[in-house]
Amino acid sequence: MSEWWRERANIRAIKDLAAAHGLMIRSSREPGEERCGIVSVSIVPSKFPRELYELACVVQKDFNSLIDAVSKDHDFLTTALDSVIKTDDFTQQVFKIYEAVRLDNQQTCRLGLHRCDYMIGLGTSAGEWAGLVLRQVEINTISVSTLGLFSKLGDFHSYAHSRYYPTEPLQIPPNPCLQSLVQGLACTWEQYGKASAQILMVVQESERNIFDQRAVEFELWKRHKIAVMRKTLTELTHDASLGTSRELMVLGTEIAVVYYRAGYTPQDYPSEKEWDVRLLMERSKATVSPCASYHLVGTKKVQQALAAPGVLERKGQDQSSCGKGAGPIILGEGRMGSGEEDRMGWFLVDPEAIQRVRSTFAGLFGLDMGPEGDSVVKMALANPEGFVLKPQREGGGNNFFGEGLRDELTRVGGSPERESYIIMEKITPPPQVGLIAKAGSDVIVPTPVVGELGILGVYLRKQDEVILDFEGGHNLRTKPTTMNEGGVAVGASCLDSPNLVPAEEFVQCCIRN
Repeated sequence: MSEWWRERANIRAIKDLAAAHGLMIRSSREPGEERCGIVSVSIVPSKFPRELYELACVVQKDFNSLIDAVSKDHDFLTTALDSVIKTDDFTQQVFKIYEAVRLDNQQTCRLGLHRCDYMIGLGTSAGEWAGLVLRQVEINTISVSTLGLFSKLGDFHSYAHSRYYPTEPLQIPPNPCLQSLVQGLACTWEQYGKASAQILMVVQESERNIFDQRAVEFELWKRHKIAVMRKTLTELTHDASLGTSRELMVLGTEIAVVYYRAGYTPQDYPSEKEWDVRLLMERSKATVSPCASYHLVGTKKVQQALAAPGVLERKGQDQSSCGKGAGPIILGEGRMGSGEEDRMGWFLVDPEAIQRVRSTFAGLFGLDMGPEGDSVVKMALANPEGFVLKPQREGGGNNFFGEGLRDELTRVGGSPERESYIIMEKITPPPQVGLIAKAGSDVIVPTPVVGELGILGVYLRKQDEVILDFEGGHNLRTKPTTMNEGGVAVGASCLDSPNLVPAEEFVQCCIRN
């Protein structure tokens, strides 16, 4: 392989190419800061097993349906989150909002903009796909980000590859992730039925990832002439109100859709007023994405509960009040019936869908007080390098690994506070050599890296009618093997594209221990 990247002039050219494609991020969160640089980016697309990529795309529709079904089952959510809402203030606040509007919900639509994240695991035997397996890292139901950047990445990599590696094959799959996200928002806006209404994007103060967010805003106007208003939760505490028919009004403008790019971390709620305005928006007629129940489905504790034996086949209850489907569904006695009415209440009906979803689960363990939780604590403390300790948080930088896991679990292991965490089996993908360009550096060093594949799911339901349900594109975030966390915005990983190859070829290109 050519080593063109050792030349400083070529490094500068590739970084300029990234900037020309809009792969940019603000330099800091300082108010008024306008300096920016390129986001970290892989200059050579990483190889990814085609078979596992295709499985991730197919199973996304299964997860779309699963998330919606779980969100409607009050008994399941209450039971799954019972210990967490007693010990974790943040999840407790989201659950309070969910309970406050559950039986008095004015929203006729549910919009899910989900992303399921996966890493490549090693199976117990050679078997199918050269012994490789797809393992889910997490389900994201709030503030799915970087799609505006990833929508431009394929062109960047195609140019760089044709310029510097013209004789080597490149198979980057189409990636309509930005267009898919915009389609979900625009279609939901259309269901509201008022041309003058706008979409409200709830953002953080001094957002570094501003260009990714602006790409969504600009695409909505370019394709649909839909205006977007940007507000922080703190700004909304004095700018938002409800009309006489529960219209959501912001400074006199009616809002059709609330799209959260914030609200997933306690730092977004410096006072009770921010929680109050989130409840106000949830009580309005505007479709909120995600609604509180979708947000709760994305918690680590619910993910752990879904992985338990028999749960995917659960005979669920539609206990939401979103549209005509309100109230419990009456099902047969303890078995799956043959009629459509019987099948409606199950989380997943298709045995193949159940198998696909279950095949992606890593080992997940609860830490409830009692003998079973005690044994999980002992297991993780005995092998801290083999597990990850996860709180109910999003946004990167929250998990505990290795000695950090040992220290934190030792601190909380004997108290009810441990119930606000889960333990996940650590996924250890086979590494390959990566080349990463970073802002502020004119040196590129070949580095062992691993990737995390995210698949976007778009799901829109109006009352009982499913209007949109599709897999909408991908992102691949690649990080050095020395990094545990993988967030692009926090600088832990880089933007990457999957170069799809057969599983056997992927194994051959990996670094051997």
